Amino acid sequence: MKKSLALAALVALLVIPSAPASAAIGANEVTPAATLLLPYFEVDLANPGGVNTLFTVANASASAGVVHVTLWTEFGIPTHSFDIYLTGYDAETVDLRLLFQGIPPYSGDDGADPTDRVSPQGPISQDINFPGSVPPCSTGPIPRMSPAQVVDLQRAHTGLSSSINVGWSGKCGARDFGDNIARGFVTIDDVNTCSDALPTDGDYFLGVIGHRNIWFGEFLILDRANNFAIGDSLAHVEASNTDPRVLDASDHTFYGWIRGYLTDSDRREPLPTTWHTRYVNGGGFDGGTDLLVWRAPPGKVSPFTCGGATPFAIPLPQKEVVIFDEQENPSMPAADFYFPVVAQRVPASSLAPPSPFGFLHLNLNRGANPSPTAIDGVGQSWISTDFRAVGRFSVGLGARALDNALNPSTLFFNY
Repeated sequence: MKKSLALAALVALLVIPSAPASAAIGANEVTPAATLLLPYFEVDLANPGGVNTLFTVANASASAGVVHVTLWTEFGIPTHSFDIYLTGYDAETVDLRLLFQGIPPYSGDDGADPTDRVSPQGPISQDINFPGSVPPCSTGPIPRMSPAQVVDLQRAHTGLSSSINVGWSGKCGARDFGDNIARGFVTIDDVNTCSDALPTDGDYFLGVIGHRNIWFGEFLILDRANNFAIGDSLAHVEASNTDPRVLDASDHTFYGWIRGYLTDSDRREPLPTTWHTRYVNGGGFDGGTDLLVWRAPPGKVSPFTCGGATPFAIPLPQKEVVIFDEQENPSMPAADFYFPVVAQRVPASSLAPPSPFGFLHLNLNRGANPSPTAIDGVGQSWISTDFRAVGRFSVGLGARALDNALNPSTLFFNY
């Protein structure tokens, strides 16, 4: 009897909604955060054994919560969003191949799933009726997408004309590589209510988005046909309700590029701007090195007329690329646009390094201010590095950040 009472007391203590974790704004650490970023994904829509991307989001607290997942094209245009309800200490893996077939991850709050068949409640985790009137809150799990929605989603992410959302009307939102591979990136936000809003909607930052630093996750890119698989942590973006550097509309914040730095702050730290990463193009890694690169554009990007001019600010320039070989000799490639879009996979060999082994210094700030909605040319970014051995194995490692957009690096070689 005493043991039962003690356990009940422990459970009651743990399921009290927890306060946000203490946020070290600008530290770029992998710690529970309010927003997670999958910097780049690929899904082969034609070949079930082709490349695919999965990501996992997990709840680091006893309190139940909801994350709002948004898919974006490689140009930074949102296409589709949905919510995932997680009980305390819950985790959910999203298979993007299934999503591009119209099958969302299934979850449900206590009202939508009273028997815990979809979102089980553990002995020390909370399960509640979460605010909101759309699935998975109160009304049941998220339904499958219609066939027309599936077609539009696939077309939007393969550079073809689409009517996936208001404003598209047969326009395009990405490059057409002709390989039927969907590309883009994903954001995962803590939210206060279940909603079908996109982050580009006017009310998203005025009541939908939350600020609890309780989420963490990782991603995998699988390529069974070529015997490759890589994984890395998602970018973890912390929020703060007290740090003055992210509270004002004019501050550098993660979502500032969407808001035009003119409305209420999203209260999220920005990502770094300058990086070091190793590259190998030979030896055991005869498949070379790929960089998975995400870059914030200087403002909100809109769909464009297919075959016409790309959206404003695309291609994105970078401030400096320096290649060091293993004898410390630097070289600077001449091109202005090695990482031209918001989300991309770029072979290190495309930078034409003079040596097969070395490291890259990448300053991905934009230099001169290209838009009245951008703040002083500062360009936050995220990089994962993929080393490959043909048909045998691959290794995914995060690049090393040298700064944060709150305090951009002043290191500039220009020798």
